[in-house]
This record gives sequence, C-alpha cells and structure tokens, in this order.
Amino acid sequence: MWHRFLLILIALPTIAACSMEAGGSGNHSFDEPGGATEAAAVPLGAPPTPYDAPTDMQSALKRARESFIDLPAVTGVAHGLTADGHDALVIYVTDHSATASLPPELDGYPVIIQVVPGGFHALAP
Repeated sequence: MWHRFLLILIALPTIAACSMEAGGSGNHSFDEPGGATEAAAVPLGAPPTPYDAPTDMQSALKRARESFIDLPAVTGVAHGLTADGHDALVIYVTDHSATASLPPELDGYPVIIQVVPGGFHALAP
C-alpha cells in the first residue's frame, strides 16, 4: 500500500515539470479570459438554427398541403426521402386519378406519389 503512495509522490513533481517545460506555467484557469491557450479554442461551426425558424422543407410541406389536400384523391402530404437519401415530398393518394394533377417536383423537392387504397383510418383502441 505504501508503495502506491510513494509512486504518486514521485509522479506529481514529474508531471508538473513536464507541464512547465511545454511552455505553460502550470496554473491555467479556464474560468478567466486568457486562461486557455489559443490551441485550446475549438470552432463550433455555424450557430444553431432557432427551433421556430421554418426550413425550406417545412415551407414546401405547408405549400403542398395547402395546394393538394383539397383534391378528392389526396389523403395526406409528408416529408420523405428519395431512393438515394435526398429530401422529397410524399403525397398519399387513394388511387391514381390524382396523379395527373400533381407536379413532379415542388419548390425544388421531388414529389413521390404513394397510393394508399381506401385512404387512412384511425384504429380503435
């Protein structure tokens, strides 16, 4: 047990000496300005977008809902992904009758048409 204590007593001055040889004074404080070296600064990138700021996809979804939800065969509009992982608008229809009146893209997002025979229905609990 005493040999562990001795090892710690030997190691602490060695660590402090190495810190001072590396150009530091050994007493950096990250709580005060100037306490950290320039190398310690890490850029975080762009500031985060506020949660209430609409994205392009949210705007496109809103526009698609307003434009297509009143068509007889359209039962829903959602955000989806293309086969290669890009954002897309998914428009759910009960049959192919609405396909001719839907655009291939809206606001730069491709439109994917999903046929849901009979539409959507809530399930009983």
